[in-house]
This record gives sequence, C-alpha cells and structure tokens, in this order.
Amino acid sequence: MFLDISVLITLPTVLYECHLVSDLTFIGILIGNIVTKSTSTEYLGSPPILLEWLALLWVLGRWVQECQECYNRGFKSYIGDMWNHNDVLQLSLFTSCIVLRVVDYMEHGRGGHVPIEDRITRPHWGTTEPRLVSSGLLAWAYIFVFLRVLGSIKIHRIIGPLQVSLFRMTVNVIQFLFIFCLVIFAFGLGLSEMFWHHGTVEGAAMLCSRNTTTDEGCGTILFGGLGKTLTDLFWALFGYIDPYQLLSSKSQTFTQVTGSALLAVYHLVAIIIMLNMLIAMMSKSYEVTSENEEVEWKFHRTTTWIRFFRREFIRPPPMNLIPNPWLLWKICKKCFRLKPLFINGNSQGRGLDEVDGTRQPHLTQDKSLVKEKLQSVLKRQKTSFDLTRFLIRRYKFKELLNNRLVEN
Repeated sequence: MFLDISVLITLPTVLYECHLVSDLTFIGILIGNIVTKSTSTEYLGSPPILLEWLALLWVLGRWVQECQECYNRGFKSYIGDMWNHNDVLQLSLFTSCIVLRVVDYMEHGRGGHVPIEDRITRPHWGTTEPRLVSSGLLAWAYIFVFLRVLGSIKIHRIIGPLQVSLFRMTVNVIQFLFIFCLVIFAFGLGLSEMFWHHGTVEGAAMLCSRNTTTDEGCGTILFGGLGKTLTDLFWALFGYIDPYQLLSSKSQTFTQVTGSALLAVYHLVAIIIMLNMLIAMMSKSYEVTSENEEVEWKFHRTTTWIRFFRREFIRPPPMNLIPNPWLLWKICKKCFRLKPLFINGNSQGRGLDEVDGTRQPHLTQDKSLVKEKLQSVLKRQKTSFDLTRFLIRRYKFKELLNNRLVEN
C-alpha cells in the first residue's frame, strides 16, 4: 500500500496538482493573515501569530525546493528559466521581511510580552522602523506570489494561450519603457531648468503672493525640482496635471509660455505617439500568438510538464522539509559504513539480506528482478526525455529560421 502511494505521488500529473494546491494554500495563508490583522497586534515588538508561523514554513520549503531544482537542473539551466527569477525575488523579499521582523522583536519585544501602556502603535512608528520596512517589502512579495501562480496555470487550454500573450506583451512594455524613460527624462530636465525656482521657499512665496515656506493654501506647485518634475510628468500621462496651472501662476510670462510649449510637446510625443506605438506593439504580439495559438500553447505547456517529468522536485512545500528516511540512511551508511540489520526476535527475519552469515536466496532473486525492472523503466524515461528535448530544440530552430526568412 505504501509502495503504491509512493509511486502515485511521483506521477507528473499528481506532482503538478500537489504543487498547485501547495501554492494556493500559501496564498490562502497570506490572505488570512491580511484579513485577520488587528490593531491589538500591530505594535512594535509584537510576536508572530499562527498564520505567520505557517507562512514561515512555506517560505523555508520553497527555498529547499529551489535549491533542489538548481542542483538537479544545473545552475546554467536554472538561471535560464525566467520564472525562477520570479521565485528567487519573491523568496528574497519574504526572507528580508522575516529578518526585519526578528530585528523588530529583538529590539522591542522585551522577552515576548510588552505591557499595553508601553506598546508603540503604528501612528507613532518612525520612517525607518524595521517593522514598517517589512510591511513594504511584504506588499511587493504578494505581487510576485500571484505571478508565480499565473505561470503555473499556463497548461490550461483556455487560460494558457492568454498567459502566453500576456508574457509577450510584458516584453513589449519593458522595451517601451526603455525608450519612454529617455523621453520623460529629456523633458524632465527641460522643465526642471525652467521651474526649479518654484520648489524653493522664495519661489513658493512668489507664487502664493505671501511669505510662506510651503505650498499650502496656494494650490499644487508644478515642476519644483528634477524629482518632482519626473513625478508630475508621469502622472500627466493619466490626466492628473492641469496645464492651466502654469498659465495662472505668477511667474514670468516667458517662463509660462515656454513651459506650456514644452508640456504640449511632451503630451504630443508621449501620449499621442508613444502610447499608440505601445498599443500597436501589443496588438501585433497578440496577433502573432493567435495565429500560432495551438503550437505556442503546446510548446509552453511542454516546458511546464518537463519539470515534473524530470522530477526536479517531488514533495511540495512544506512537506519537503520532512527529511527523507532513505536519504538519511544512505548518508549514515556512507559516513559510518553501517550494514542494515533488522531483527524480529528470532533468527528468521523476513526481508533480511543476511542472517547469521547466511544469504537468503529468494531475496537475492527478488532484488535482481527489481533491479532489472528499475533499469528498464529508467531507460524508457531517459529515451522519452531525450525525444521531448529534441522536439523542443527542433521547434526553436524552426521558429528562428522562419523569423530570419521573414526579416530577409
């Protein structure tokens, strides 16, 4: 019975389902941690709750899983998979959060109990408190957790092609952002040169017609320095900047006209030209994926299944934290060179290779048969894996050849 279960859990379909359930359970723990948050436990030095301990087990299990995958695949192959970058970044954020929580507990915990009158609640936290920084890193980690689940469901017949299109569009956005950063930085330098004075105390006093050190009571001051200028230009893409604020300000007429002209050209280049270019790039990527939807989806599905066919990792987190008894026995046997000896109380132990120096012949034959069957199974698996790898390489070469023919 135990042997049947151990064989069943190594099947690729069962492996995939187990790891998917593990990921969904981890997301459920994170959602429960957010829903059950209370002001009574949100103070410096507060001990972790039960859900946070469970999340810690999953994080440790995920680190073990990534180490096993890197060892089985090799470092070069592991780094070549972009989804592994997402996993490492996600786990690094969670680990940083854990370290900061430990620092916070050691600094303010006072041995696990903080009196109510001495508790420092969230409104009184400093800007660089480890607990506050931990919350910020945890917010980014949540995003990468859901991205990992998005990569796991690409074997689905309906969602898979959409996920492939989304990946191609993400690449287009990254390419677009490189050009857009150059454009927004160029206009940011120009507008900062014209309006840097507005970010000073004298500039604020001139715009508000009174001696003040803030822009309170005189509306929002645009383009007061390079950092604020880049921020204002970014939000201008979404319509949060009113260009008439430049004309209604009490700066020189030449400054108003030049700044308005630069802002108009920026809207023309960034919004009308570049955003439409991004939409065209994303539409083209979607069309390319739609034309070869079946082939694209099956290729990406194969890259997912091959991880489970190769058995890069068997047990999902946090079950992989439980030591493998057979592995421990091999390590002990290698270190201490012990021979297996199990005694039932009499000299006729079943399952013994040797009893009192005599070898059991029927067990020797059984072991030889099992060894032959195991070798034949491994040989078939290796042949199947080599064939799958050859088909993937042939598909990549065909796509590369077709792309070069289209370019020529």
